[in-house]
Amino acid sequence: TGLDQTLISRLFFRSGTRAKEIAAYISTKQDSALKHLDYSREEVRFIVENEMIAHLDDFLLRRTKLAWIGQLSIKSITELAGILGNSLGWDNKYQQCELDRSLDILRKRHAVKI
Repeated sequence: TGLDQTLISRLFFRSGTRAKEIAAYISTKQDSALKHLDYSREEVRFIVENEMIAHLDDFLLRRTKLAWIGQLSIKSITELAGILGNSLGWDNKYQQCELDRSLDILRKRHAVKI
C-alpha cells in the first residue's frame, strides 16, 4: 500500500486481519491525522462506510474501543462528530444532537469520564 509501517501496525492492532482492507482503502485517499486522536480521517471514514454506523455513540462504543481506553475528550468527540456528519449527511443541528446524545450515554450509562 505504500503506507508507513507504524500506521500498518496501528491498524493491525485495532482491526486485526481487516487492517489489510483498511490500509488499501486509505492508500487510495488523501489522508490526514486527526487533531485530537491517534486515528486518521480516512480510517474513520472506512469504519463509517463499512460498519453500518447509525449514531456517533455507535462508533465510540461498538466500532472502536475509544470509550473504553480513556482517549476521548470533548474535542475528540466533536471532531469525530464532524467526520461522521460529513460522511453520513448530517447537518450541523443533527451533529450537535448526536454529540449531546453520545455524551449523555457515555456519562450516564457507561460512567465514562469526559
